[in-house]
Amino acid sequence: MRSRTCLLFSALALVAAGTAFAAAPVAVERGRDDGLHHCLRILNLSDTQKTQIHDYLESQKPEVQVLNDTLESDREALREALDSGSTDACALGADVLTIQADREALAAKLEAVRVGVETFMTPDQKTRFEGCLDARRGGAISPGL
Repeated sequence: MRSRTCLLFSALALVAAGTAFAAAPVAVERGRDDGLHHCLRILNLSDTQKTQIHDYLESQKPEVQVLNDTLESDREALREALDSGSTDACALGADVLTIQADREALAAKLEAVRVGVETFMTPDQKTRFEGCLDARRGGAISPGL
């Protein structure tokens, strides 16, 4: 039973290790345009809305930062295990699964933040905001095509 579990973890490790390292961090680095801010700028928000959204985003930063720090810490632990030449497939697989769970938790939080931001918008602004985010993700088709 243990060998099957180790085999499963090593298979998962091989498949997921590439994605764990190739994928950029989900959180936004300071000064980087992440799409959210770009899309907010084109909505003609009122000063009140801008203040409300700014305050809301500031209130969410600590939680997002903790999740991002956890993800980076777990990635570094996996890198160190790989660099040390570890051949414990179970441990490596568990590290990869931890990273995957960290990324999912961070993505869920960022989605919740996006939904929270939309609570300060009019229905028209929400529609334009979602369309802008979809276009930046490559989900929308340009009307000229």
